[in-house]
Amino acid sequence: MTEKLPDSSLPSSAPLESARDGGAAAASPTAELPRRRRTTTVGPTMPSRKSQRRLSNPQPKGWWSWWPVYAGLGLGFFAPQLRTLLEPYAPWGMRAAFPFVQFFGLREIGMSTELTRTLPQLMLYLQFPAEGLLMRGALARDFSPGTALTQIAFLHAIAVLVLWIVAMGS
Repeated sequence: MTEKLPDSSLPSSAPLESARDGGAAAASPTAELPRRRRTTTVGPTMPSRKSQRRLSNPQPKGWWSWWPVYAGLGLGFFAPQLRTLLEPYAPWGMRAAFPFVQFFGLREIGMSTELTRTLPQLMLYLQFPAEGLLMRGALARDFSPGTALTQIAFLHAIAVLVLWIVAMGS
């Protein structure tokens, strides 16, 4: 049997027949065109909120950027007066406000007796400037002042926890 080929001048019904047979790709007019890979052009991304905040609110430069250390030095001068105010709330008032003074006074951390007498006096004056220096470092890394204060509060909480554990063991 000879098969009759469709005439090229007549419209072909082959795409319609293949679409009925399940060949949906052949039914579309672009089925015969070679497929191109789709590429999506991505434009520049939006800057992060942190960088937008930095651009809109630049960090202070020069001497003004050291304000946490200056505040710490000011509090360091008044630390002995603050200590006398907290004496009625001993021992936990001192442990909450000056945890590093109490920490360096512990014999359990393995320092000599002379250091355990000297370092608490030194830390009474140096605790607030050291915390100011830590806060200045956090602010220089583009943390907000609230986040920097939270880091200092967390450091205090860890020191108070250590003092509480030592007090329970003694």
